[in-house]
Amino acid sequence: SIAGTLARPEVRGDLKLSGGAYEGVATGVVLRDVEGHIEFTGSEARIVALRASDGRDGTLAGSGAVAIADAENTAGDLKLALTRFTVLRRAEAEVVTSGTIGLSGSLASPALTGALTVDNAEIRIPDRLPDSVAELNVVEINLPDSGGAGAEPPAEPSLSRALAIALDLSIEFPGRSFVRGRGLDSEWNGRLHVGGTSVDPLVSGKLNVVRGTFAFAGKTFVVKSGTVSLGDGQSLEPEIDVLTEAKLPNLLARVRIEGKASQPVITVSSEPSLPQEEVLAQILFGRSTGQLTAVQALQLAQTAATLSGASGAGVVDKVRQALGVDVLNVESDGDSG
Repeated sequence: SIAGTLARPEVRGDLKLSGGAYEGVATGVVLRDVEGHIEFTGSEARIVALRASDGRDGTLAGSGAVAIADAENTAGDLKLALTRFTVLRRAEAEVVTSGTIGLSGSLASPALTGALTVDNAEIRIPDRLPDSVAELNVVEINLPDSGGAGAEPPAEPSLSRALAIALDLSIEFPGRSFVRGRGLDSEWNGRLHVGGTSVDPLVSGKLNVVRGTFAFAGKTFVVKSGTVSLGDGQSLEPEIDVLTEAKLPNLLARVRIEGKASQPVITVSSEPSLPQEEVLAQILFGRSTGQLTAVQALQLAQTAATLSGASGAGVVDKVRQALGVDVLNVESDGDSG
């Protein structure tokens, strides 16, 4: 029941939800079996019960109240308790967390605060980058009431920007946070902080490697050091810097992966110091460049081109894929070549 005036409404009664469901397109968040009970006492709306699952083993529970006695100064204090709840479920990343977050303040300037612990996380580096798409400069002409050719329509006010939520979240990564893909299999720990607003979030912090391996050119490299950092103020994409090593018969080979997670750069070096092609020859075939066959030299050139940023499979790699084998090596006779 609703009584009073628009400026000072009095709402009394109950609102109950049973068997609710929700799916977020941007984050992949899923809510299942949503059960809710809100009680209206005239001056406030109080959450008697709020429960939901993430479609797996994770759960959330809510509590709190919102003052509704003054329509111009509506404020509230809401809390959510997460237990192994999947807060991000996308192809490139999945994050399961536990902890408490709260939404408080006025309707005009709400704030989201809290402390979360990541129980499990996976960041997946894509094996292939999508094809690039050229940006076309489009000028629309003869628009109705446009004010002339090439004029842009007036910008509409952004509702999401007006309702931006201030963020202050601390996130702990005690372990079981994995970065995998392109031969890298690694575990990390550390902490992040999410500030800014829901419209323009600012993520800062660093994750450090716990352990890991990197499969490269048929050899397994051990991760010696590594960081995943955010906080450049320009994007939410993590910056990776990982150093791996493998002991070969004649040298210590190093492979470094660094750069943006979507497009890392791989460089090869060694101790004692040798040219990259020589190090690659030792990694791939266990011999120097002067001892390579013609086919091996072709494979070496293709590997070097891939490291420099060129895309596409080489001739030998295409034959290997067609045959369905893991490794293809063609050698020539010492006398006839």
